Amino acid sequence: MSHRILRLKALGLARLGLCCLLASASLLSTPSAFASGASTAVPLPQIVPASQMTRADLALIHAKHSQIEEAAAFRGYHLNVRHWTWSEVRCPLIPNYLMLRYRNQLPSGAEWLFTALVPRSKGNVLIVPVLYRSAIPYGPAAQAKNTIAVFNRVVPPAMAAQSAKPDGPWLPLAACYAAMAGASPHVLTQANSNPALINAPVPSLRISAGHSKRQVIFANRRSSGGYTVWSIRITGKGRVTAARARSFSNSREQVISPSAPREIRLPPQRQPKAMPNNTK
Repeated sequence: MSHRILRLKALGLARLGLCCLLASASLLSTPSAFASGASTAVPLPQIVPASQMTRADLALIHAKHSQIEEAAAFRGYHLNVRHWTWSEVRCPLIPNYLMLRYRNQLPSGAEWLFTALVPRSKGNVLIVPVLYRSAIPYGPAAQAKNTIAVFNRVVPPAMAAQSAKPDGPWLPLAACYAAMAGASPHVLTQANSNPALINAPVPSLRISAGHSKRQVIFANRRSSGGYTVWSIRITGKGRVTAARARSFSNSREQVISPSAPREIRLPPQRQPKAMPNNTK
């Protein structure tokens, strides 16, 4: 009888431990739906063509053109060649810089792409490399240390801290980071019935048990079709610590894999002829 009571007590403790584990797991990953937060008060980033930019911004580009050209050349982008176009990436969370996207689409199809952060007052022009002749420079811009450092530098501390709150503009903050890394600003803010986008996640904010770490997950529609899922980790003060982007096409993740090995058949080797033995 005593053995049975001990077994029942042990079973009760095990169930209690499981409940505590599930409770802690729910605290570790607490999603906050985009629609329930106050992040809609801050607009998402948008692309503004040069023809629609304000006169003040156009004057700023003209005044600092030589600085932009010099900073871009240091990163391997030469603006003195043909086919360069640029547009503004408007993000309210970066008020002290003008964010520009420079693109050069060569006739061969190769693409050059980078983001320039032009200070509205004093300061240096900052460059975020994205593509070199359609190739990724030193790794994806989404997770590059330079991208993270530049973003944390240009977003004011007060705005970053406010964006990390559950009811703050955490989605615009993450979307601005993705746009700086060259992503499309077309964020999917709700579930989509399009078969190609049906598996795209809705925006969510996950907060750690200690409330010191956060993870923003969202998807944006790509101009070439499909979508990209972004996972951006930020601190409680809204500073980006890591980021990752995965591209999907027709609801399938794009995986670059080597082609299957081909079977190569060699011609049959000639057998050596038997030589007559003349020795006796």
